[in-house]
Amino acid sequence: PAAVAGALVNGLVPPLVVWLALGSITLGAGAHRLRRGSGGDRTALPTATAVVTGAVVGFGSALTGTGGPVLLVPVLSLLGVAPLAAVAAGQLIQLPLAAFAVLGYGTTGSVHYGLGTLLGVVAAAAVVAGARFARRLPGTRLRQVSAGLLLGVGVFLFTLPFLPS
Repeated sequence: PAAVAGALVNGLVPPLVVWLALGSITLGAGAHRLRRGSGGDRTALPTATAVVTGAVVGFGSALTGTGGPVLLVPVLSLLGVAPLAAVAAGQLIQLPLAAFAVLGYGTTGSVHYGLGTLLGVVAAAAVVAGARFARRLPGTRLRQVSAGLLLGVGVFLFTLPFLPS
């Protein structure tokens, strides 16, 4: 439900601020994941932490127009959740988060249902392929791959707004 609020607040926050906040979270999570002894073996969170994390990620995902995993995976990484569990949780929350975000954006007429459906089908296929790939990697290697991806996306998010159009 916090995604509805995030979608409604979207027009009030300058896009560059949202972009750089998303880049900071992603880059920070990647750096944290690379740190030796950074934990990363949890598969569950205390209930209160999970509820607050869900609300923050729902709001932030709708605010930024990103899917649930874009924020949830870095946040769960920072909270010490194992990479496979973080990715699985990110995939699990996509559908309800997208549904609530569509409710918020739908009130402003900002939803392109055809494109959203197409992206959803492609994302579903990618989830199946990604799950197969992630299960085949040892935990240490998956942690390294996820850290590298988070760092790469974080750097991309920081540089993209400043590239010439």
